Amino acid sequence: MKNIIVLILSIFLFASCGAKMERKEIHDLVFGYDRGLMVGVDIGDSWETVKNNHRDGWTVREEDGIYQFRKDWDQGNDMMFVTFQLDQDQNVEGMEFSMTATPGNWEEMKILEKKFVSDLNLITSSENKNEWSYYGPYGDEYTVIYVPSVGDDERKYFSVHTIKH
Repeated sequence: MKNIIVLILSIFLFASCGAKMERKEIHDLVFGYDRGLMVGVDIGDSWETVKNNHRDGWTVREEDGIYQFRKDWDQGNDMMFVTFQLDQDQNVEGMEFSMTATPGNWEEMKILEKKFVSDLNLITSSENKNEWSYYGPYGDEYTVIYVPSVGDDERKYFSVHTIKH
């Protein structure tokens, strides 16, 4: 009986921990592109081109006005996604990267946050910590805003998003 109780508790604890996000997998999905503001996508790219040229590992979501790349390790708990705002011609006019993580993945999330800030400083040729000016390929001005991780003892999230002027 004692062994059964220990087994049940072990299964419950394992199930509540969330899936492990691997640093290399995150890096390969988010960084290392030779173009674009986020995940190889830039303002003005057509949605058709974006959804047909994403890296393996992302799931494309296109339903009810939602245009998104999504990666779930544990549905609703450990995940990251890029949501695209499209104009009337179905071209990207804004985007938001978000990540949600449970305690076992907070270290990976903090590393990703630091890398995002570093890359945005490189892309925009500036040294900022949470807000950058960015000019899309057609000269439109955007503000890119980083919202540092917030949350509670069970889950944290952070985001990076664009605002068009």
